[in-house]
Amino acid sequence: MRNGSLWACLLLSVIACTGCEPHSAAVVPVSGTVTLDGQPLAGATVNFQPITDKSSAAQVATGSYGKTDEQGRYTLRLIDPDQPGALIGKHMVTVTTAVSADPASDELKLQQAERISDKSRTQEIEVPPGGTDKADLVLSSK
Repeated sequence: MRNGSLWACLLLSVIACTGCEPHSAAVVPVSGTVTLDGQPLAGATVNFQPITDKSSAAQVATGSYGKTDEQGRYTLRLIDPDQPGALIGKHMVTVTTAVSADPASDELKLQQAERISDKSRTQEIEVPPGGTDKADLVLSSK
């Protein structure tokens, strides 16, 4: 009888935890291009953070990230679990070109300074249910 209870508890734990991660149906492919002053921006980090329901302070959604190539193109990956895509819905998007000289250090020293103006570095984007390859970001250095 004790083994039966143990298995029942284990099964309930697995069922309960499956609701903890984003549902794969809510994760869609997202890619786009980043330009700075009309030119493709290479080597930039793109972060998408879902804008959650403010009435639920405990609700935290998994963000996504990408890195631009030489043509300014990026493709997003979820942070956790590590898989391609982003969650459907509104996101606060931040792009940065600043690079830390030593990511393991507590000191904030930059190897490369930020090239994007504070005004254009953060934008809001809606990720549609079917995903998109047109999540383009137009930025300015001024």
